[in-house]
Amino acid sequence: MSAGLSEVVRRREVLVARACAQRMKLAASTRSVGKSIAVVGWAFRAGQVLRRHPISLAAATALLLWTGSRRLVLWGGSLAALWKLFQT
Repeated sequence: MSAGLSEVVRRREVLVARACAQRMKLAASTRSVGKSIAVVGWAFRAGQVLRRHPISLAAATALLLWTGSRRLVLWGGSLAALWKLFQT
């Protein structure tokens, strides 16, 4: 192999390794952004549901005031199931 060709091969290997490292770094940084976007999407959908059904917001507020926050935490699983049922 000529000296020029071996230099091209070596440079290509360096560039491929650099591109791989950059891809890994990009994937790691977009993973956290994706989670943030998912939370924003969930909040937006919840806001749309509450806008279409304002009585559900009033009911949730009344439930919170009536039970206190400690009981509401204990009822969290049941309330989440009811929320999913309400959305369908």
